[in-house]
Amino acid sequence: IILVAPIVVFFYLPFFRRLEVRTAYEYLERRFNLGARLFGSLTFILFQLGRMGIVLYLPARALSTWDEGVEVVTEHGVDFFRGFMARDAARQHTIDGDLDVALSLFEPAIDAFHQAGNVPQLIITLASVPVLLDRVGRSEAAVTLHAAMVQLPASTDHVPELADLGDGLASRFGGRIDDPVAA
Repeated sequence: IILVAPIVVFFYLPFFRRLEVRTAYEYLERRFNLGARLFGSLTFILFQLGRMGIVLYLPARALSTWDEGVEVVTEHGVDFFRGFMARDAARQHTIDGDLDVALSLFEPAIDAFHQAGNVPQLIITLASVPVLLDRVGRSEAAVTLHAAMVQLPASTDHVPELADLGDGLASRFGGRIDDPVAA
């Protein structure tokens, strides 16, 4: 971009400015005809619709890949990865996907880390749950769990959205929410 910017500024912009055109479509109409302008507009609209389709498809595909990964590690008894895959898939669903799926994925994640005795990962997983609780309309439960989780440094270090959630909950509930006794 840095290399192209001077070319655009010193050559392209002055050229189009002298022609007194405001849009590329206006230039197409002047240079060719109305048909060229309409064709340019139509192709741009079709391009944008195709781009939107891709932009909407890719996150859905990524989420389904996470879900498939959870199924594979569960089916093959790879318990070490089951908790990680389930938690990460649940977090992705919490942000961009199906909240019911997110809720169902947190259960095997918590179970896997609990059975393995992996307390740090269990803390990170539990710290991810308040965001889901808030999204499903259980703000009071989100406040309670948030207040407990922010007391543990691993929570805030590994779940960056916890701080934003805390700010949002504090503004809705008016006051400090990081005290587990007050929550």
